[in-house]
Amino acid sequence: SSDLIATRGVEFGAPLVVSDEERRVVSRILLGDFAPVQGDEHKKIAQEFSDRRRARLLTLAVRHGSVTATSVLLDDWGQRTIPSSVWHGLQDVLDGDVLDALEAMFVKHLSKQSLDSTEVPFWVLMQLGRYRPEEEETSLSDSEKFLVTLHEEAKHRLEALLSCSDDFVDDGVDSDKIPYEAFAAIVNCRDTATAARFREMLVTACGEEPTKKGLSKEATRALQQELQTAWLFQRMPNKEVAKGLIGFGAEFQVRHLLGRESWSLEVETITDIPWGNEESVNRDHSAMTWLCWNRNVDEQVMQVAVSKFDSACVWRDHEKAKLVMEAVKWRNPIAANTLVKSIKSVEKEFLFGLRFICNDKVRRTIEEAFLSKLQEAGSTRHLSPEDIGLWATAQCGFSTIACRTLAEGASIDVWFMVGLRRCPDVKARMAIEAAMRKRFPSGYIDKLRKEAATKELRYELREAVQDRRDPNLDLIRQLLCSGANPDIRMTIDDDDDPDGGGMDWGRNLSMPRSPPDSMSDWSSNS
Repeated sequence: SSDLIATRGVEFGAPLVVSDEERRVVSRILLGDFAPVQGDEHKKIAQEFSDRRRARLLTLAVRHGSVTATSVLLDDWGQRTIPSSVWHGLQDVLDGDVLDALEAMFVKHLSKQSLDSTEVPFWVLMQLGRYRPEEEETSLSDSEKFLVTLHEEAKHRLEALLSCSDDFVDDGVDSDKIPYEAFAAIVNCRDTATAARFREMLVTACGEEPTKKGLSKEATRALQQELQTAWLFQRMPNKEVAKGLIGFGAEFQVRHLLGRESWSLEVETITDIPWGNEESVNRDHSAMTWLCWNRNVDEQVMQVAVSKFDSACVWRDHEKAKLVMEAVKWRNPIAANTLVKSIKSVEKEFLFGLRFICNDKVRRTIEEAFLSKLQEAGSTRHLSPEDIGLWATAQCGFSTIACRTLAEGASIDVWFMVGLRRCPDVKARMAIEAAMRKRFPSGYIDKLRKEAATKELRYELREAVQDRRDPNLDLIRQLLCSGANPDIRMTIDDDDDPDGGGMDWGRNLSMPRSPPDSMSDWSSNS
């Protein structure tokens, strides 16, 4: 119970301000396990366990933005040393309102103690302190003066670190020897003047480019964290947070920055992961990948991201092709459409993801974006409809091409039947049906149609579970009338693309596995 209370932050709907009664309930749950132990023999062991338990709960509360739990634990903290895991957790809080509330609590706690006797990292003081010009200090309140004291202490410690460094490059300090927390403190500092002063100190000591590089790396890591959290909790990314991080040079194409020890999502404390399993949550991805996965992102955010991506990524055409695949696999029409507008041409592999999308509105939106790009004049590599495969010509309603291809001896399969059923053009569908019946016996066609209906029924029901929506009853009735067998039990391999490129849906429908990882997973010979 105490773990759940500690991790119930704003992402789970917890308010920043609670009533006195709610606070008393939280206090009883969090502090109830810390009742005094009778007898000298067990006091020491109990105290050590109690301290470790408190530290863990405070770390969870801070990292999950649980303002009430943090307040309760700090009020009962006493003279204990705050562990570094708590300070790292504070540095990784990105929501402005939550960060302001948490910082105020820690400043209040530190004001009751002496900085000389309290172990507080200098980079924490960099983030908590505030710079004020000397002429303003006389009019400050006691609490504001304490913030200035924290800033001056942080300044002196940083100066000592820079002056004592034995690592110099071109008459400057090697920025790689400066703790990453110092750069993160500047990125996370809520006061612009304070952040600018510390940045100036680093520029003077290390140089402009090394400082920009360090700030950009920390801003990129923070951006990845914000976008991952937004994806996990099915919400729109915080535009203000993203804008501030972009100002520090956050990059959208860089990956593998979330793995550092300063921030790790407490997956075991989250009981309701909506989109993927623990493996997909903990993997390192670029900011662009998290956006492609998040169906709550809007077109404005995607346009900014694509623009930043294009200006920074050397292999942008190759990488953007992978991103289009990700957007299609995660059924994200906004991300897919924005990316398609910026690519040079539509590759055949892009279309295979449409096979697995059962939601008509989503599939047709993405499909129309692909078709518009295919029909654009002046494309670098203008693909003719014949290049997209027979199943796609049926699904897109290219009746002339489909009929000619069938007449030339092309074979049909289950995916062709799926595409034919999905074709929105009634006349095209009837023409392709007539051409198909001229070449294949009715018994064979009916057999394939039943197999296709059974496959599509499974995909529709599983997609409904994954997307947490009601199944499309009209589609289910249509598939059952086409001969779909709802009683067939098939293995995962049998349920994949018959050409070897299907989606690995996972074995637990309540916790669907993440989609394929590479473009080759969508490859097909048909």
